[in-house]
Amino acid sequence: MDKAVAREMKASGIDLVSISIDGPEEIHDGIRGKGVYHKVREAFSYLQNAGITCGVNTTVIKENIDHLEEMYRDFIHFGVYSWQIQPGLPEGNLAKHPDSVLDLNDIKRMVEFSYVKNKEEIIKILLA
Repeated sequence: MDKAVAREMKASGIDLVSISIDGPEEIHDGIRGKGVYHKVREAFSYLQNAGITCGVNTTVIKENIDHLEEMYRDFIHFGVYSWQIQPGLPEGNLAKHPDSVLDLNDIKRMVEFSYVKNKEEIIKILLA
């Protein structure tokens, strides 16, 4: 992603782009690879400067559930319009890491978090 790509996306009619962010920098990079968080931040900047609305997708797991509030504050600062959060399911990569899958109490916390934050009407939080 660079300025030119963002401008081309806008010119092609793209109005909204969502990017996966799975936690604060240390957690995100631990999951996605070193330096990826910084690249995502740059991508947001390019997209927003091109006039494209930005959203975030997060798969909530044991490693990031305690960081939802921190992520929310970061996403406000990033200028994010919407945030889709969903519990990680014990399939794909998470099938190999069952200790990372949320339990029922964690899912309840995630739902309550989204309910409270949606009342603030700053970022539109969507549960998936």
